[in-house]
Amino acid sequence: MKISDIPFNERPREKAINDGIDKLNNIELLAIIIRSGTKNKSAIELAYELINSYKNLNNLMNATLSELNKIKGLDNAKSISILASLEFAKRCTLIKKEKRHHIETSFDVYELLKDKYRNEPQENFLILFLDSKNDIICLHLLFKGSVSSSNVHPRDIFREAMKNNANRLIIVHNHPSGDPSPSDSDLKTTKNLVEISRFIAIPIIDHVILGDQSYFSFKEHNLL
Repeated sequence: MKISDIPFNERPREKAINDGIDKLNNIELLAIIIRSGTKNKSAIELAYELINSYKNLNNLMNATLSELNKIKGLDNAKSISILASLEFAKRCTLIKKEKRHHIETSFDVYELLKDKYRNEPQENFLILFLDSKNDIICLHLLFKGSVSSSNVHPRDIFREAMKNNANRLIIVHNHPSGDPSPSDSDLKTTKNLVEISRFIAIPIIDHVILGDQSYFSFKEHNLL
């Protein structure tokens, strides 16, 4: 379907102006992000093909640049625009959850972070800083890469904890393999950090490893 075939008031941009952005369907929203079509495909057609190829929005949220560029009609510029919009949406959702989220269980941590981190291609090492009521103060991405005692620096963790007036911490990292079982390095690193946290009096109350469909909690397995 060409844009010129759509009545003027029903075209995505005009519809957004006249009726409000919330009245647009997913294809229309994506067409606005794509901005323009090609010689043979309109932005609407490209958006439809893209959403159809990923089956659902959850799958699309984890799209990569190389995957998008395989879709005929999407070049680097269009693909980057799509990825930037998706990443912005993830961050807004995460910030919204952080501000209102109260942590009671390890499952709460998994539910909060699984959508963003469980399908990441490399490990992300994060710290949840909590107040005395276990409400989240902030989430800090410490580094990306394999978790080991050589690249997890306690001074960086506890410096941020004191800066944010945190009362307690939860360590979180993902396993790109999808299996959340802790490695020997995970066990060693966690033991070291927990011992330091007791000395500094800002306790680490859990270490949650995110897998594809499940998680592993050091607290639930009495490993803290």
